[in-house]
Amino acid sequence: MKKFFTLLFVFLAVLSASAADYEVEAANIAAFNATEDGKVVKLTLTNAQVNVNNYGTYYVEDATGATAIKGVNLTSSTKLNGYIVGTKGTEDVDYINDPSQGYEYSLTVSDASLSSFEATATNLISTVMTIPEACAQANYGRLVTLYDVAIEPVGDGNNKQLTDAQGKTMRARDVFGVYADGYTWPDKASKITGIVLYYMTGWFLIPISADAIVAAGAESVAEFDFENNNMNMPYSTGAASAAAELQNAGDLAGKEIKINDVTATFVNSPTMATKMAKIGAAKGQLQAVAGGQIRFTAAMGRAITKIVIIPLSKATNKWAVDNNIGELSADFLTWIGNASSVRFTATGSLFLTKIVVTTTDKDANTTEAVYDTYTSEVNSIAEFKALADNTLTKLNLTDAAITVRSINEQAFYVQDATGGAHFYCANLDLKVNDILNGYVYVKKSNQLRGTRIAMTEATNADNLTITHNGEVTPVDATVEQASAFTEITAEKYYDSELMNKLIKLTGVKVKGTAETEAIITDVNDATKTISISNSKTNEFPYVIKNALTDIDYANATVIGIVCHSQTTSNSKTQYNAIMPISIIDNGGAGIYNINAADVKNSIYNLQGIRLNSLQKGLNIVNGKKVVIK
Repeated sequence: MKKFFTLLFVFLAVLSASAADYEVEAANIAAFNATEDGKVVKLTLTNAQVNVNNYGTYYVEDATGATAIKGVNLTSSTKLNGYIVGTKGTEDVDYINDPSQGYEYSLTVSDASLSSFEATATNLISTVMTIPEACAQANYGRLVTLYDVAIEPVGDGNNKQLTDAQGKTMRARDVFGVYADGYTWPDKASKITGIVLYYMTGWFLIPISADAIVAAGAESVAEFDFENNNMNMPYSTGAASAAAELQNAGDLAGKEIKINDVTATFVNSPTMATKMAKIGAAKGQLQAVAGGQIRFTAAMGRAITKIVIIPLSKATNKWAVDNNIGELSADFLTWIGNASSVRFTATGSLFLTKIVVTTTDKDANTTEAVYDTYTSEVNSIAEFKALADNTLTKLNLTDAAITVRSINEQAFYVQDATGGAHFYCANLDLKVNDILNGYVYVKKSNQLRGTRIAMTEATNADNLTITHNGEVTPVDATVEQASAFTEITAEKYYDSELMNKLIKLTGVKVKGTAETEAIITDVNDATKTISISNSKTNEFPYVIKNALTDIDYANATVIGIVCHSQTTSNSKTQYNAIMPISIIDNGGAGIYNINAADVKNSIYNLQGIRLNSLQKGLNIVNGKKVVIK
């Protein structure tokens, strides 16, 4: 496939289509193809790719099917979102057989002003199929890749016959004229990519670019250019103090990027997202820290033989190759081997500008790597916390609640009836007060502030039932209970029954000691204390707006998350702390409440339960008392 550089083509109609301008609405291409001929149709396009332009006929496909679009200017290798209004037509393209085997469905635009869509540059993605799968009306106009096919001329030689290992056949022809005069087709292709059309006498695969045919034994190169962004992925553009959407835009976790014969997948580390970033005048780059992963997987029938890594700085480039596949050079910049997939795990901070992956035909020496075997299954957060560090597990969740969310939206504190932990860099669309039931595949990670539910390649929300706007009641606790902890590892990690859980301390003294710090004291025992850590760093769920130096309450209610911390002067001196959601002066009018990252109007009652709307009585709205009679 050709490499296409970033462009932005936007077609916005002067007039928007109204119901009077069309007779039928089609939600996708499959629905459009099923529409009666002659109808004026508003076709909605969602991430529909423009495969090729054949003299004004554009073959366009989405997740549901493909069709031909005529009468409006499109650009090949773009992704369309919006809608196009035109007339549905069907052409019988089978000139020989009866009954017909091939139809070309088309949308013909007569008034471009009725359409409105945006087109952005994209790397075309083909669907891997077998020959019998490709030869079907449902694939007419689709971009399809076949692997390991023999090629021989038919008739005058312009038509070619493609034969797979099972003896199944279809035709091919350079209908679009992508090859120069005198081009000799190879006798065998390890890969051939083209548009499926019914052409004259049968099903054909029509190549759409000069590099669509890869001869057997030939090498193919895929460049993942993070500096120039040939992948058309968003960058993170904000520093640590920037808004969450700027910081998180380039998060690659859970995404797959395919270039030529190689697919790259990414996993976040337990402490930072693996992301594309471009901050200020810095070059575009891939950033990862220890534990972040990238896996490169070759397409069917192909094997990875070489990977070259181009760092922003060699001094910060540290990789390990999972399963010790192949050989990694002493400077960590070149991998040589023969494998269907290769996964790198960062052992330190990484700043990369490009990764170049070479593939060739798979052979008997190609290693089939196996990654991430989940041999463990646990049924609660308490069981999860008892696992050894770095254990891969299936975590079953029952009525687990998301209690708070970090400012940069990368952390989600979660608790069930048995204990609390936190997702970090999970890139999951979870919100405060979501109730989770189901399971996730994750990794156990011990961290200073408590047990982390870390990502793996399999981490997603596909197997979770998420109930929005559930009710989470804080656990009533004493200062002594909140401050208790035990050492759980020789690496100085700690845990307790209340660690990472949302708790409520009632009738306590609160004295501010600094802008972001305060001390909570048990009114019945002055020796029992716990600190409030209201740090304005992104790892904390909430930041109280007011300076804590103003607080001196003799009788207060504090609601917050229990976490483990350490002194800045001595990392071995440990203590528990409260990350506060609210501090309420029971003897006066003062209320210090949250500035939630994901909530515009924060409403709580005096029990610390977050409300979806105002209720009769005393409410706390964005830190202020509101009485509803």
